Amino acid sequence: MLLGLLASDVGAQADSVDGQPSAVVLPVQVDGGSASAAEVSLLLTTALTSALGDVGSFSVISTEEVRALLAHEADIQAMGCSQECVAEIMGALGARLAVVSSVVSEGRRLTWAASVVDRDGMSILHRAAVSGETFRMLLTQSRDLAHAVTGKEPTALLDTPGAQQRLGFQSPRDFKEFRAYRQAHPDDTVDQALNAFLLRRNLERGGLALAEAALFISSATVVAGALMLVAVGGAVQNYISSSGGFWLVFGGVVAIPLAVWLGVMGLALTVVDAMNLGHVEVKRAGCCRDDAALADAESHNAVSRATAIAIMATGPALFGALGLAIALSLAVVAVSPWVAFYVPDVGNSGTYPATASLAQNAGWLGVTAGFLLVVLIQPVVGALLLWWPSPGVVASD
Repeated sequence: MLLGLLASDVGAQADSVDGQPSAVVLPVQVDGGSASAAEVSLLLTTALTSALGDVGSFSVISTEEVRALLAHEADIQAMGCSQECVAEIMGALGARLAVVSSVVSEGRRLTWAASVVDRDGMSILHRAAVSGETFRMLLTQSRDLAHAVTGKEPTALLDTPGAQQRLGFQSPRDFKEFRAYRQAHPDDTVDQALNAFLLRRNLERGGLALAEAALFISSATVVAGALMLVAVGGAVQNYISSSGGFWLVFGGVVAIPLAVWLGVMGLALTVVDAMNLGHVEVKRAGCCRDDAALADAESHNAVSRATAIAIMATGPALFGALGLAIALSLAVVAVSPWVAFYVPDVGNSGTYPATASLAQNAGWLGVTAGFLLVVLIQPVVGALLLWWPSPGVVASD
């Protein structure tokens, strides 16, 4: 089919202009043969041709010259150009290189893939691709595709005017940090790097969530241990040995400050978590990200949900510890007559009654305060962590 088209009177171009290889940008192949597909193809082709001209790596043959060669819009969209026809077009226009691209649908995503073909041996010099949810998002990435398909450095596009606005960054600092991230991940496309950067900065880190849970659970565990020491120690002190019971109660009293410190540290981390210090928000009009993937990741953060539920459970669990402490103290009371019968000297005490009474009072006061702190505060903190809405990644324009 193309042989007839190539007979058109189109002036041959030189292999290079001003030392730059000449390149022809073939019409973008878009799925479907409708008029709308042809319009999208023309828009994308024009945008890519203009972007390649701005990059300056090639001397780009204009879209009008290609259209004149192909003669008809229908031929542009329907020809399904093979390797042989690409070579014929390049020969007819005297082009050293050809930029071939197509748009394919992959589920809810559109991918615009392009490659640069060298006429000598028809070898592919560079490949690149961008993706988006709409054709409009693809159109905004024509400059990204032009830079990538010409083999420019990954961050070269980010140095061009308007890059921050095009990607949707509201803060120059956030954009600067994304440039550093992009530099460290040169094998990713712009959209892959942007998605990964936003996920990394906005989703709660598993380590922080685990640290919060570890501190709150440790605090509740220490309170439970102190509760048992005081309960059992008080029973031992009253019915078996005042000196032995005193040291048990004393251990419970000493444990309470540790439990409070662990709880305060857990609250401090929760405040840091709630402040979202690393949060990055981008404008909805920005390009090159997968909003659906970001939403999925935000709604399926299993680690944060599991740790929040674990923190909520510390309150009910402490009631179980209270029941166990009561049972153990009653067991001590029940066995005290046998202990006194078989070990009559065990009741001898080296502790003054006033000291023993003071220890018991301090022990019960401490464990009561620790118990209330855990039961009243930690389930509320867990519920807030579980249900408190996180700030969105994409701003509502």
